[in-house]
Amino acid sequence: MHVHQSLWKDKKNLFFERGTYADLSKMALYYIGGILKHAPALLAFCAPTTNSYQPARSGLRGADQPHLLTAQSQCRGSNSALFP
Repeated sequence: MHVHQSLWKDKKNLFFERGTYADLSKMALYYIGGILKHAPALLAFCAPTTNSYQPARSGLRGADQPHLLTAQSQCRGSNSALFP
């Protein structure tokens, strides 16, 4: 599972700034940094039970479970996922 997030004001995407790294505004970079910094605490709300951390029963261990938190400048699809 993955989630797309954006922040808008008056029909303007506040995370977009043309000409910067990956066209991300300074606010977007701080937002991503905050999520990465506070990821362990966020998991208390996002994945509160031990079932959230059990391996998938589909055969390939961890195939449908995130184990690496990162920010990418482009969506590269599921083929860019890393597995242990």
